[in-house]
Amino acid sequence: MPKPREYTADDPLLIQIIEHRPGEWTIEPHPKHHPKMKGRLKDPDKPGKTLKDRILDEWTARHPTQTLPDFLDPAQPEHVPMIIREGEFVRIECDPAYQFEVWVEKNKKVDPDPGAPADPFGWNGSHRSVPAGGNISAAVLIPPVDVNGDPTEPGPRAQGFYKFRALVYPPGAAAILVDPDGYCDG
Repeated sequence: MPKPREYTADDPLLIQIIEHRPGEWTIEPHPKHHPKMKGRLKDPDKPGKTLKDRILDEWTARHPTQTLPDFLDPAQPEHVPMIIREGEFVRIECDPAYQFEVWVEKNKKVDPDPGAPADPFGWNGSHRSVPAGGNISAAVLIPPVDVNGDPTEPGPRAQGFYKFRALVYPPGAAAILVDPDGYCDG
């Protein structure tokens, strides 16, 4: 059974491309969403397991190139989890309000799910350009279902692990590549 969709078109999850410290950029939920994102890791999932347990099990089973996803690595506390659910909405912006491009792809640190979408938004690997001061909204794909409501093909949840990437264009400076991890739940 799908988990409740908490972020809607009228009240989306705000994701920011942000400079934490001079020269140090990341992509993360707006601070007002940090408690919810961290809380989702504690959500009940499979019997006797939390979402964090499932993420760790899936990560390990998919031949990772590093021990933990960045957002679960205690050595990287600055990585706030971005956990989106199928059917939820996000709005992505840059702070400061620079021009940017954003795209999402399967995280290459684990084996991909070959049937899952290339990204959770149906962008199929293409970059989305956003002018200075602008933002982009997107809905997380929902897989097609049969008459019983069961998925008939994999959705973003099957891949789970995605890499959010952006190019930020500060005026008068070279473009900056930013590339944190995200996770798509059901």
